[in-house]
Amino acid sequence: MSTLWHKDGDSTDRDWFHAFTTTEDRALDQRLVAVDLWTNAAHAAVLFRSGILTEAEFTTLRGALSSLLASGLTIQDTDEDVHSAVENRLTAQLGDLGKKIHTARSRNDQVLTDLRLVAREVVLSTASQLIALIGRLNAIAEANQGVAFAGTTHTQPAMPSSVDAWALGHADLLQQCLASAPDVYRSLNRSPLGTAAGYGTPHVALDRTYGAELLAFDSVITPVTGAQLSRGADDLRLADWLCYGLGAAHRIATDLIWMAHPAQGFVRLSDDQSSGSSIMPQKRNPDALELIRGRWHEACGYAQTIRTLSAGLISGYHRDLQLVKKAGFALNDLSASVMDALDRCVAGVRFERERCAGSITPDVLATHHANRLVRDGLPFRDAYRQTAADLAAGKVAAEGHPLHAYSNAGEPGQPVLFDTSADEQWIHAQIARIQQAKTNSFGTFHAS
Repeated sequence: MSTLWHKDGDSTDRDWFHAFTTTEDRALDQRLVAVDLWTNAAHAAVLFRSGILTEAEFTTLRGALSSLLASGLTIQDTDEDVHSAVENRLTAQLGDLGKKIHTARSRNDQVLTDLRLVAREVVLSTASQLIALIGRLNAIAEANQGVAFAGTTHTQPAMPSSVDAWALGHADLLQQCLASAPDVYRSLNRSPLGTAAGYGTPHVALDRTYGAELLAFDSVITPVTGAQLSRGADDLRLADWLCYGLGAAHRIATDLIWMAHPAQGFVRLSDDQSSGSSIMPQKRNPDALELIRGRWHEACGYAQTIRTLSAGLISGYHRDLQLVKKAGFALNDLSASVMDALDRCVAGVRFERERCAGSITPDVLATHHANRLVRDGLPFRDAYRQTAADLAAGKVAAEGHPLHAYSNAGEPGQPVLFDTSADEQWIHAQIARIQQAKTNSFGTFHAS
């Protein structure tokens, strides 16, 4: 195997070591090829500005990196990781010039830069999924405004709710997650490139701000020691943000499973999200929603792995931190899959209006009855006791539609839809900035 740390004269047999330390990492690093080539292009531009590369050398390197990006690069078993794969290809193609690319750089700042580029994309794609889900719930609220059903506390019938209030309550959780996306993005959007192994680049003055601009970062991590200290910490911030969104998905799925149960029958799920039983012909199992519900727990496991990996580690890089990549990728994939599945599930939900209306029984209207007595001048505690007696005597009944009693915005039957246009504009602005930065880094060619 070709490693970047091989010394002349070292003939040690490390087959078992390489198998243990790099096999899984190579598979994960294949996902980093495009961003690593971008990181290399930006670093080459910084080396040119620093006088390490001539203009001709820089132009040749950038052209080679663009070609690798266009044609694709597969990490081989003879490569240790994505970084050695890129350097090996450049050296094979350009000779000594290829060896210059690693000047004033470590794989520590390189992989951290790559992972932050990926994390930014995760924030933007997840924010787009949140917007789509909020739109679905807005549409449900509009189409079913004023459709009342019995809300619950302690899983027991409580007071009238409505489809619009249900949908927008869940949309509010998603909106809160969406609102924090720019903060998470900003925390990840600082460049570690040029911090090398965490102790700077002696005798080589790098324009780190220029490198950050070429990668569409907002700024640099100024203390060079801060870069490696951020490993696990900023990854956790992203993980916790994803888990917040997945927690909201868990709650929606749990509600829909409950509401689709024949005992309630408030909703009917589309056939594409349900399965049957191999033995019971009548079954319509909410498999997709159950997996959405269950995968939140799986996501929390990945987040906990990230949370604890850096525990007990002194400052500086440790190979333990390599495992953050695996847990992070798994969580990113899980989140994308769950949010897509939930979007499809919510799109296939139909509310059964008659079953919803039938759940508004006299006991569900008890608080309405008590508040009418209060409005007529009776102290609430007396109205509370009077209502209990009236309920037992069968004297509690609806007066008109139960939702006509509500007048405050956001109460059942009084929906206020969510406007995500500003969030969409922010996402589009970040995407445009990233695409422009790729163009600046690679010249006329950039990845789609």
